[in-house]
Amino acid sequence: MTKGLFVGLAGLDLIFYKDSAPAENKKMKTTEYSTCVGGPAANAAITFSLLGGEALLVSCIGDSPMGKLIKEELEGCRIRVLDLAEGETSLPSISGILVNTLNGSRTIWNGQPDLGACTKDLSGWVSEADFLLTDCNLKGPALESLKMAQKKNIPRILDAGSWKDYMVECISLATDVIASEDCFPPGGEDLFSLCQELGVSRAAITRGEGPVSWQEAGLKGDVFPPRVQAVDTLGAGDIFHGAYGFFLIQEKFGFEIALKKAAEVAASSVRFRGPREGVVKIAEVQHGSIEEGNGTIVG
Repeated sequence: MTKGLFVGLAGLDLIFYKDSAPAENKKMKTTEYSTCVGGPAANAAITFSLLGGEALLVSCIGDSPMGKLIKEELEGCRIRVLDLAEGETSLPSISGILVNTLNGSRTIWNGQPDLGACTKDLSGWVSEADFLLTDCNLKGPALESLKMAQKKNIPRILDAGSWKDYMVECISLATDVIASEDCFPPGGEDLFSLCQELGVSRAAITRGEGPVSWQEAGLKGDVFPPRVQAVDTLGAGDIFHGAYGFFLIQEKFGFEIALKKAAEVAASSVRFRGPREGVVKIAEVQHGSIEEGNGTIVG
């Protein structure tokens, strides 16, 4: 079984479902709400695990009551966790999320602690992994793990959701950059051109439900995600990254096909509330436990 090392944010998502947002200084109530583990690296790791890989997660969570809940849920998802904030009682990353029930869009407030002191020796964890994926949100651990993985000569995937002041260094250490359309290099430089200059083997830009543009070894193209009725788009990009790692490394698909398969999993996820149910259904088909389309038990 392939081992993927995921380095980055893991937190608690508080999710509220409503068909509109409250006006300033007003209250709004809903009987439809839930909580779950969130964060780009955590969601990607859970997706990879659900699809059939073995996920290792390095994050800063801590031992507050909420931190303990996060780690318990991750362990329930078969994720091995190295908590760089173990022993600390400060709050972990917490997101308040409003999902619009009319179109599935999400609006997010994120409370994020100062993560600068989250450091531990990662060498043992990197040595176990067959590939590395980082969301680049933890600067020190991201750069340290990328350098170690480069020495080990294993694939190094960046989830580039937004531009950060150390992103050029991260890109220069990566083999794969899967970026959001919201990730803009300073000065208006084209992201594909920058990746090419820095020696990145494979690069892609996601656009929500729009086409995923890619380039590899001088070739370029677009992958078109399946058209679905979105119910909840929360975590879809994170799910895309976890599925991409699974199909590229464990299933050994080529770049374009791995992107296509990842887009299918992400599209499945937005058809259901929360970031898990759609992935679980894809995983059941992947593992042959149900017959796609009618849910008949076949194994």
